[in-house]
Amino acid sequence: MDDNKRCTGEEYVPGGGGGGNACPLIGEVFVHFSSEETQERVEKAKLGVQEDLVRLRANSEEIKAILTNLKAKLYSRFGDNINLETEDL
Repeated sequence: MDDNKRCTGEEYVPGGGGGGNACPLIGEVFVHFSSEETQERVEKAKLGVQEDLVRLRANSEEIKAILTNLKAKLYSRFGDNINLETEDL
């Protein structure tokens, strides 16, 4: 069985089914890379995801602080006439 047929069965075939190649699915296409290059790409993608996660968590904390401040201002202005608490469904 040739490399193309071996690579189409899975999204990522470590070793490409043999021969030291890997066949990750990129978009809708299986691409042949050496195992080393595939590992480098996976590590780079992991680092990118970790950086995104750190950025998003920091952004989330900033938004929570803004909402807490806004909530305090609204309660000071309207008192118990408003309800800003989330309801569990």
